[in-house]
Amino acid sequence: MQLRFTRTAETSIRCEFTAAPHLAGAPGVLHGGIQATLLDEVLGATAHTAYGEHGSASMVTADFTLRYRRPVPVDAPIAVCGDLVRIDGRNHYVEGRIENAAGDVLTVAEARWCLIEPAE
Repeated sequence: MQLRFTRTAETSIRCEFTAAPHLAGAPGVLHGGIQATLLDEVLGATAHTAYGEHGSASMVTADFTLRYRRPVPVDAPIAVCGDLVRIDGRNHYVEGRIENAAGDVLTVAEARWCLIEPAE
């Protein structure tokens, strides 16, 4: 997806994205699978914020829940945002959302990412 993430707080990130029209499911609306992919990517990057800019860890998505609230437009700028909620042992709990240019929340997701190798 070639997403570029910007840290907005110590454990929060954001990226800007404009979906090409060919990514529509319904006319003018971003396909739900693409929305899920965008959110999974931002939530994974968010889980990694626990290890700072230079740390790394091997993690996988363990649970992922998605709720479509409003149609996400194609060919218009959106923001995909993530927040690290908490860490419990190897589990990293994150929340994310897709917003339109006005800041309206269009899609939300929650996930649990599981650490499979210790951070360096």
